[in-house]
Order: sequence, then C-alpha cells, then structure tokens
Amino acid sequence: GKNSFINSLLLAEDITSDVDIWGSMETNAGALAGVSADVLPVYTDLTLGATVNICVNAGYDAYYDDAGVRLSSDGNKLADYRYLRLDLSADTAITFEMTANPTPEDGAGDTLDSDPDIQILKDGALIARGWSGTANSEVLVPGADDGTGYVFAPSTYSAGTYALEINDWMHESDSIPAEYPERVCFDFTAN
Repeated sequence: GKNSFINSLLLAEDITSDVDIWGSMETNAGALAGVSADVLPVYTDLTLGATVNICVNAGYDAYYDDAGVRLSSDGNKLADYRYLRLDLSADTAITFEMTANPTPEDGAGDTLDSDPDIQILKDGALIARGWSGTANSEVLVPGADDGTGYVFAPSTYSAGTYALEINDWMHESDSIPAEYPERVCFDFTAN
C-alpha cells in the first residue's frame, strides 16, 4: 500500500522516520522565544472529565510597525491553532467547554475579550463546530444547532478517535486591539 511505498522511498534515501499521523515524535517547536512553548505536542491528549490548559500564540503571525505597534495578523501561522485528540471507546454524549484562563489583558491590566473557537473532526470530516462569538468562552452541548452553521454538534459522538482544532478568533479579526496579547490560554474540558 501507500505506507510501504513511502517507507521504501525513505529507506532508499537513507531517511529514518518515526513519525506517526499525530506528530507524536515531533521535536521542532520553532525558534521564536516565548512562542515555542505553545507549539508541541502537535496533538494534546484529551481525557473525558479532565481539564487541559492549552495556549494559542500569534507570535509567529503578528506584524508590527517600527514603533512596535501591532499592525495585523492573519490567524494562520504556527501556534495560532492548537490541536487535541480524544479517543472514545463507546458512543458518548459530550459537552465541550473552552474558557479563557487567564482572561486576556492589555498592558495596563484591563481585561480584553477573547473569542475561543472549536472544530471537531472524525476521519477528516467536520462533525461539530463552536463559533458562537461568546466572549472568553465556547460551550458546545450535545445536539447543538444554531441554524447558521456556526454552532452544531451531534447528540452523541460515536466510538473512535477525534481531532479537535481550537483557536482564538481575535487573532484573525480585523478589529483586534493593538494591545491584544499574542498568547492566550484556555481551559478545555470534555464531559
């Protein structure tokens, strides 16, 4: 199959590979100080009932003027999105919760609103999305459907492996405040 063909090419070029589909052996976290800590693991394991604190970071994505004022970002660089993996042994109704922790602040200590987003895929197909626009929180409940395509979820998730994609939409927004932090952390829970 495809794997044996790829393995034979790697062998012919004297390339050893211990890479799996989850990038679990990846060691290159980039080189930008303050951002590299938010790159690996490529996929963070998620366990039902446990909370994971995970950070997105726009450090590779932000563009600044000569005075150090953020001009823009497109929300599509290393660490702008983070990924989680959830394995289910049986069909399960799950509520996913993503809450800013700590709540983002500007340099003066004033709070700023994040906009956490979630997408859930199984076998490469999008099966759930939480793009509600609620400040500092996204909650995706079983059977959710706002009728717009921005928020939807199945009543139960079938047994198998799920890939979850999370980000802070503020890092993509044209209305991002200049003082909005590059690094924003979230508590993520699946119950």
